Amino acid sequence: RATNVIGVGDEVGFRIDIRGVADLHQPECGIVITNDRRQRVVVFHNLCHSRLALAASDAMTLTCTVPALPLVPGRYFIDLVCADDRRIIERVEQATAIEVVFADVLGTGRLPSSSQGLVVLPGHWRVAC
Repeated sequence: RATNVIGVGDEVGFRIDIRGVADLHQPECGIVITNDRRQRVVVFHNLCHSRLALAASDAMTLTCTVPALPLVPGRYFIDLVCADDRRIIERVEQATAIEVVFADVLGTGRLPSSSQGLVVLPGHWRVAC
């Protein structure tokens, strides 16, 4: 199992090679990211995220690009799910892993810790007296 290192908020690309699905009626594919406690953090699905309908084929390569993955630093696992008309055909748990490392995406030199949440999103504070 490979580990890929990315910074907080980096663009991430997933490539999935699928074989032997020529007999499927409505193939679907999902990428599931879980944290080290096996909690589901996010799912990327070909229909939900791109309206990409897949046709049955002997072989296909799917690519999912996430423009910015704002996870707090830590280790995450990538599960792959292949389904046919919502019936799971195959699940590959922990197909690979990613290590998210510090990146100063907020421009403050600080990030919330993983105990404060799973994602890093911008927020703008101000004070009025």
